[in-house]
Amino acid sequence: MAVSWKDKITRSLKALAKKLEARGYATRVLVVRNSDKSVDGELRVIVPRGTSERDIMRDTLMDMRLPKGTWFAAGARYAPDTVSPEARVEYATWYGKLDVTQWYARTNRQNRAERLNDAYGMIETMHKRWRRKALEIVLRINYNPKDRRPDRKGKKKKK
Repeated sequence: MAVSWKDKITRSLKALAKKLEARGYATRVLVVRNSDKSVDGELRVIVPRGTSERDIMRDTLMDMRLPKGTWFAAGARYAPDTVSPEARVEYATWYGKLDVTQWYARTNRQNRAERLNDAYGMIETMHKRWRRKALEIVLRINYNPKDRRPDRKGKKKKK
C-alpha cells in the first residue's frame, strides 16, 4: 500500500520536531489534507527566552529532511501589540499574531540552506524594524497534485 502525502509530511515534520525537542525547544505539528487533495503541514517552534532565532534556524537546518516533490517556506510570528498600527495593517494575522512568511520554494538540498538563511534575514529585518523577537518560528510544507507553487500564507489580499 502506498504511503499518502499526508503521512509522509507528518512523519517528516514529527521527526524534525522530535530532534528539536531533544534540544529543548517546544514544538507543534499540524498537517491538513485539503479538499483539492493538496496537503499543508506546519511545524511551529516556540522561541524561548535567551535563545536567538538564528539558533533555531541553525538547528532546524541541521535536522531538516523533507519529502521530495514538496514545497516549503519559513517565517515567524510576532505579538501584534509590540508593533506599530501601520505594521498591523501591513501583515496578515494568525490567531491574533502577525504572520511574516517567505514565498514557497521547491524542496531540495541546494536551496534548503539558502532559503533558511533568507528567512533568518527576513526575521532579522523585522527584529531591527520592530525591536522585538519572534514568538514562533514556522516551517511550512505543501504538496499539491498540480505541482504548482502555492500562495504564500499570511499575505494580505489587495482590495
